[in-house]
Amino acid sequence: MAAEDTLLRSIGCEQNLLSRPDGSANVTQARWRKSCERKMLAVRMLKYGATGGLLGTSAFWLHYNSWDPVDSTVGLVRITRSIATVARIAVDYKNTLSKAPAGTEEYAQLKSACHLRSAERLYQLCCVNRGCYIKVGQHIGALDYLLPTEYVQTMKILHSKAPQSSLEDVHQVIKEDLEKEPHEIFRWFDEDPLGAASLAQVHQATLHDGTPVAVKVQHPKVQHQSKLDLKTMELLVRIVAKLFPEFQFLWLADEAKKNLPKELDFLQEGQNCEKVEKILKKYSYLRVPKIYWELSTKRVLTMEFCQGGQINDREYMHNNDIDVNEVTRNLGKLYSEMIFVQGFIHCDPHPGNVLVRKTANSGTEIVLLDHGLYQTLSDDFRLDYSQLWQAILGANVEGIKEYSKRLGAGEMYGLLACMVSARSWAALTKGIDKTPISEGEDDEVKEYAAKLIPQISDLLNRVPRQMLLLFKTNDLLRGIEHALHCRANASSFINMSRCCVLAKWLKVPQCPKESSDTTVLAAVYGPGEVKMSEEIIDKATLKVIFKPKVGLPGCAEKLQERLLRNTCESVVLATLHPRAGINIVLQVIQDSGSFQLLSCCINAACMALMDSAVPMKCLVSAVTCALTEDGQIVLDPDSKQEKESSAVLTFAFDSRESNMITCSTKGCFTPEKFQECLSACGEASKNISSFCRQSVEKRMSKELKVKM
Repeated sequence: MAAEDTLLRSIGCEQNLLSRPDGSANVTQARWRKSCERKMLAVRMLKYGATGGLLGTSAFWLHYNSWDPVDSTVGLVRITRSIATVARIAVDYKNTLSKAPAGTEEYAQLKSACHLRSAERLYQLCCVNRGCYIKVGQHIGALDYLLPTEYVQTMKILHSKAPQSSLEDVHQVIKEDLEKEPHEIFRWFDEDPLGAASLAQVHQATLHDGTPVAVKVQHPKVQHQSKLDLKTMELLVRIVAKLFPEFQFLWLADEAKKNLPKELDFLQEGQNCEKVEKILKKYSYLRVPKIYWELSTKRVLTMEFCQGGQINDREYMHNNDIDVNEVTRNLGKLYSEMIFVQGFIHCDPHPGNVLVRKTANSGTEIVLLDHGLYQTLSDDFRLDYSQLWQAILGANVEGIKEYSKRLGAGEMYGLLACMVSARSWAALTKGIDKTPISEGEDDEVKEYAAKLIPQISDLLNRVPRQMLLLFKTNDLLRGIEHALHCRANASSFINMSRCCVLAKWLKVPQCPKESSDTTVLAAVYGPGEVKMSEEIIDKATLKVIFKPKVGLPGCAEKLQERLLRNTCESVVLATLHPRAGINIVLQVIQDSGSFQLLSCCINAACMALMDSAVPMKCLVSAVTCALTEDGQIVLDPDSKQEKESSAVLTFAFDSRESNMITCSTKGCFTPEKFQECLSACGEASKNISSFCRQSVEKRMSKELKVKM
């Protein structure tokens, strides 16, 4: 009876019978109980109707999205478990937050307790459903300062406690993908994994020739379950957005949908590994594992075995005489190059994926592991992000406002700047390089983040998707600094930001439409003195010096010089500087051997001439295109596309009339196809000219502001 009375009170049917006269108590009690029964019936109908509607909507949505139950062994169980968990969390929030007025201390305590209960429920769901649920949970655990601390701290456990597959399952995957028994491939295979993650686990092994390797094997059911899991997550996020409009987490579902298929392809991971090794080869302290392609598939990745201590292990560094400050500086340099120069970023730098070790010559080496998750930044985003960091470092509020808005923040520019830097607005306005972070400020940032969850959620839906993985990367790097007790001076993070400014200006003279494998640095000297033997009475002497990446210039380089000089002479107003010299120096930084080198040099030379304020009739822009065997035109082709094409053509155009200035061709084509290529490249050249103008305008306007 007591339990029943408690239930009745909980739905608003509480009755104080002791306050009523004795004679009417029985009648009143009977009426009261009938009223309560009707209300309880209404509650049951509402509850069952909501549950049925939720399940019905889920079934329709999955059917509409072509869900095949064969793709998941226990698909119905997984989705039911997910829906039930989210429903419990939603009901908990509704009931808890209605018990106290918003803004009070009691409300804050109730909300924090509800966050903790909900985070624990999500954690249990991730552990049971495994696969991409753990991946998303790990992503949540890396978003310090963006999500409530209760969620972040709870989900961080998933980084070190991901479930393991049995040895039988691991052997079965190897057998299916490599079509051999494990003992035929490996002389020794460790039964216990070195580590287990959300999508795979890694075992140490030895090849028959004695080579030690690390073998990454995907969990057997992940591929089949991922499609259903992603659709379920998207559905649940949409339902939560309907029930709680202030919580918009569609960005989380979108990121999972975009990135998970890439992470499940280990061949893509191997390609990322080799690419990042190539673009960062100038950093001698970086080590990236070698890939054994003959023993790798989409679900099995065999690579060089690299030993070392986790980068957040201070004791390991102390025992091995490794300088902590040197490690954080070097890590900052690596990520500054990836983010602000290359635009190709390793987005999962949690301590288990970044090792540090002493080399044979007593140097320190950073080993970068797990290359499944990378983000490629567009040039526009990369430059805007660089400018935002420059404004943050300079305590330039107007700059923060301008570039935050360009990144989609709108009037929430202050919030974006605080999220990017994880510093308070007071510290940003004073200068974060002049105001060391304190424990008090750190707590203040987290406290405000907890209060501004709806605004943060809204902002994360506004900013470019490229920004989302940067938030995760930044937070993981800050976590490493904090573990190494280097957070107070923010060494690697500040170095990253300063390098971004340097990288931005170094990139200005480069070809704006460059191939990812071709880079040229251009410089202009003059107008200045010229040798008497080279002096021309009525105009300036224009000289082009083309320097290959290695070695001395040969016949091919001299031919390039001639083409480049003729192109530049057609647009430079040389008659304004008679008996003077203008020298253009072009240094090849990276050359993939593609035909695009010529167009890259022309564009770089044009930007360098503009940057040097050399008078010009108009701009010049060059575009390369490839003509495939079936007659298709590919603009800005890579070296592979060029090799597979029937012809490659490079055109240079003036920006005033779009007339062709220079043409260089290779291969066979018809006159009709030549005209088509000319037209297509002419249209593309307008974008390059526009880019050049905007770049110089930005720089000049900034310099004028500084002078004023």
